[in-house]
Amino acid sequence: MEEIWKDIEEYEGIYQISSHGRVKSLKRIVVGPSHIGGEIKIKGRIRKNHLRKDSYMGISLNKEGHCNSFLIHRLVANAFILNSENKPDINHKNGVKTDNRVENLEWCTSTENLKHAYRIGLKKANKNLLGKYGATHPTSKDIIQYDLSGNLIAKYGSAHEASRITKINRGSICQCARGEYLTAGGYIWKWR
Repeated sequence: MEEIWKDIEEYEGIYQISSHGRVKSLKRIVVGPSHIGGEIKIKGRIRKNHLRKDSYMGISLNKEGHCNSFLIHRLVANAFILNSENKPDINHKNGVKTDNRVENLEWCTSTENLKHAYRIGLKKANKNLLGKYGATHPTSKDIIQYDLSGNLIAKYGSAHEASRITKINRGSICQCARGEYLTAGGYIWKWR
């Protein structure tokens, strides 16, 4: 596919992004620093992207003495892909985070991005946790319900289970058990 170049938003006349995910600085003349004076000729060239710790490709762009970092796939998507539904994330269709060609990118929601990762095998479901909720989930903690006088009312295998049975907000139950609230739903809650 033919490589197409477009100006990077807010860096028009300084940098361009290509449909293949490459960035180039444009030939231009800038005013030199005050101690040098005069004008400086900048040669246009293809810039080197760098691999970030999160495995995405990034680049730093300079404008008027300020340097900002950008993700290459976001620059490509902003320049070439219409985001009519105003989706916040960008998905790499083939799952390769360094493949920033426009045909490999699409706007998506966080949920769509996560489902895609599971569908193509980038993420794997923990089979030990599938179908386990409440007391049967390995990370759940037992919680005890007391009345306001301190009398034991019930024991539950998890805050989720207690919430489901008592219809009291799970977050409030947990906050009470952590000591952030005195009571939740008219009861005192404590972790076992």
